[in-house]
Amino acid sequence: MALSTIRNTKTHIEYIYDCEKESTIFGMCPKQDNINQNVIPQCDWFILLAPLQHVGAQTANELYAAYAASTQNQKPIISVFCCKNPLGKSTSEAYQEALRTSYCLKSSTDVNIDVLLEVLQRKYGQQSKHYVVDYEYTTDHSSLKNKIGEQFDMLLIERKFKELQIDGMSIWGRNVSARALYYDKKRAQKKYGFNEQLYYPRQGVDDQIKQLINDGCRILTIIGSPGSGKTRCLYEYIHRTLLNERIILMHRNNVQDVIDRLKIDTTINKANLSASQEGAERGQRLYIITDQVRDVFEMGGVSDQDIEFFYKSILENRRYIFICTSISSAYDSFLGLHTGVKKLVEEKVELYNKLSILPIGEGRDDANFINWLKLHFKRHQNGKTVADYIPNLNHYCPVKAGKSVFEIVET
Repeated sequence: MALSTIRNTKTHIEYIYDCEKESTIFGMCPKQDNINQNVIPQCDWFILLAPLQHVGAQTANELYAAYAASTQNQKPIISVFCCKNPLGKSTSEAYQEALRTSYCLKSSTDVNIDVLLEVLQRKYGQQSKHYVVDYEYTTDHSSLKNKIGEQFDMLLIERKFKELQIDGMSIWGRNVSARALYYDKKRAQKKYGFNEQLYYPRQGVDDQIKQLINDGCRILTIIGSPGSGKTRCLYEYIHRTLLNERIILMHRNNVQDVIDRLKIDTTINKANLSASQEGAERGQRLYIITDQVRDVFEMGGVSDQDIEFFYKSILENRRYIFICTSISSAYDSFLGLHTGVKKLVEEKVELYNKLSILPIGEGRDDANFINWLKLHFKRHQNGKTVADYIPNLNHYCPVKAGKSVFEIVET
């Protein structure tokens, strides 16, 4: 018996529990009881390997425990791999002789596989989740390896492994915090100017974001000078418009994981071509949000090929929407470095947009905005960015062209 706990896309099976034949004591609880009651219900994939026509009583109980857990938790997924020709023998007589010479004769407590499966299906009614696979006996176990790979791929296409799907990384928009969104976490602190209660929606910025997304834009980059309010307007858009939408906050520590899961989702959609379309028609959009897009990709160590794959995936699947921010010069540098991305977005002008936040004083409704800033932040001189009005915010804003946000230091 094997139990797999799947936590990333680098390995199909990250942890395997190989249970001992004889139960030992684990703390105050027998080890076998602990496995059946605590370990099995927490695993993603329960695999019972049956190289013979019978299994031991403890193995049978483990399969019962897996079925009991699946009826309550919808996990683990259960697979039973049965050998067509146990020990390589095709006749009953040859098989029994092989059992004797291998000291594998069935004991009085052992359970026949066929009987075990019948009891399980009758007791738990789990035929739809019950994956029984026959494999050939080979000395190098190649048939079993191939069948396990095929079974994994099938379960993946059927979207059984939620942990490997990109949706598993998402949260509700209403749960997005400023600290989680901001690339520079100090910018989300009140002492550096962030105030949840103070915000002035600008027609040329906030209304424009909403309009562009509603018109079908799938990739929107919000650019502007440091301190212009790029991230804050994105935060407000989430909390005013996307409260009940699923959001993935993509940052340097999870960007590769997001891309890997997109690859899995692409594989699933190719196997089931209607999956993407059906998801979009049900309104199940997935918003991928990134602050300081160039730095996220670069500090995340993402390859050119994967960055291009990411943009291509967003443009080809109407379920995804990617909204990011960037300092204007940094974004120009990003597109100059990644020419494949630049070509993709230029060819899909109907799906891509770039929203520039103009210096304060150049927008249509900026006179009212300036009065609002002066009223709330007690500044009498005019400035060109929000940071010019909010005390301490400028400590993190002076950035030279081409510099990473990591190089910004408090003055």
